Amino acid sequence: MNINFSKTALKETLKSWVNFETPTGDEKRLMGFSSLVVYALEKTGAKVQTCALPRGPVLHATFGTGKKRCVLMGHMDTVFSYGEAERYDEENGRLYGAGVLDMKSGLVMLVNAFECLSNNLPDGWQIEALINSDEEWGSVDSRETLLSVLKGAELVFSFEGNKENCLTVSRKGIWTFEIVSKGIAAHTSGGADKNKNAIYRLSNAISAIYDCEYKTDVTLNIGMIEGGKATNVVADRAKLRGEIRAETDDGLKEAEEKIIRISEENGCAYLRLTNRPPMKPNDKTMRLFHAFSKIDPTLIPRAAGGGGDAAFAVEAGAYAIDGLGAEGARAHTRREYVIEESLEKRFLLAVNGIMKCMREFEEWT
Repeated sequence: MNINFSKTALKETLKSWVNFETPTGDEKRLMGFSSLVVYALEKTGAKVQTCALPRGPVLHATFGTGKKRCVLMGHMDTVFSYGEAERYDEENGRLYGAGVLDMKSGLVMLVNAFECLSNNLPDGWQIEALINSDEEWGSVDSRETLLSVLKGAELVFSFEGNKENCLTVSRKGIWTFEIVSKGIAAHTSGGADKNKNAIYRLSNAISAIYDCEYKTDVTLNIGMIEGGKATNVVADRAKLRGEIRAETDDGLKEAEEKIIRISEENGCAYLRLTNRPPMKPNDKTMRLFHAFSKIDPTLIPRAAGGGGDAAFAVEAGAYAIDGLGAEGARAHTRREYVIEESLEKRFLLAVNGIMKCMREFEEWT
């Protein structure tokens, strides 16, 4: 198979896509950016459907008429608020910029891989791209659309960025939650009753949540808190937002049950906001990993602490693997970067590996 790869062209696209800010939840900017992705996919001859959702669209591109389905997954949104994102930059073999690793570089690679694979499709296959806009918020709006498209797919490959020489075979599930505390407002001149203070109640709950023992695979973080109106007023309302991460459904459920109990004991109300399932390691995923490792024997199977939409593909029963994108580090920080040399290496690995999996799929099943 002849694979056309131009690092110069890929970097030019990457620069423009990184500099087009796409904060999660910014429906207008994400819709504008999606038009660039749609244009790139339609140039391959693919049919592209755009599903408009509150936090930005889901794109579903299809090419070919085969009954067996190979889906390439990615997302357009980044974690950076508008105006706070770093511009694209290059330094000492590294490419910097907001979302350059998570996952604008993977998105550019996905579109290029889609074109290459569509020109070399084995008989009986069709190639698809599935790209959403709310991955960084747990895919709360797009989840049902993703699951609907993924149902019945044979092969699924996610182009999230990765550490050097790694493919991701498992990910933690993530449940986000909110806890609200209500108090009784009063002027502090009459003496502040701490038991009527919503902030005091919430603080007790926070201490108990962090002091609680959880399963060894569970990590927990409370990342946002707000409440009160003034220093001379007893707070009548306070709330926090946090997340639970775990490798198993049992770990997530047990941790949530403990947090609910603590919330109730402190007069607070618990609400689950999002629930992305774990991407559990299984025989199908490892089959894909071994196929890719025949191409590059140095590959390492990685268990990632972060969540990802490839978990939905596993949930749908597909052969799925994650982390085919460029190599780099410091995702979600202002100095997020991609290793420039990895662009060609990972692109060739992705295209050759996906083609190998399509050709060998009948033998596996």
